[in-house]
Amino acid sequence: MKRYLDDAAALAKTRDMPVEVRTPVVVTYCRSALEARFHQIVRARRIGRGEPHRDVDALIGRARTTMQVAALALFDDMDAGGQILGKLNTAHGGWAATALRTCKEGAHGAAVNDPEQLVADVARLVVRLK
Repeated sequence: MKRYLDDAAALAKTRDMPVEVRTPVVVTYCRSALEARFHQIVRARRIGRGEPHRDVDALIGRARTTMQVAALALFDDMDAGGQILGKLNTAHGGWAATALRTCKEGAHGAAVNDPEQLVADVARLVVRLK
């Protein structure tokens, strides 16, 4: 996660590349950092309760979208995607839900107003997710 966030932060600050070129890469690094944290949470929970590593890895592999991985981490249910943003709003504040939504939508071409703020918010969220 740290490497993704370090790379995202460095790229967000660079002025050697047009913003429209670097921003999608920044968003992808941020999304990768969040997904890595979600994977950690799922592995810790499920392996901690005795599930075999291969079963946990297979489950994570079936979670095809960022929201499915987030749902597994937050609710232990990949079909609980509709509850994620509300939980993030309640547990951490609107900034957290906005960060996840921006990573999800920005990776598909949606506009990102402040790539540096996105990196900061994702870094904060990665630390706070349990």
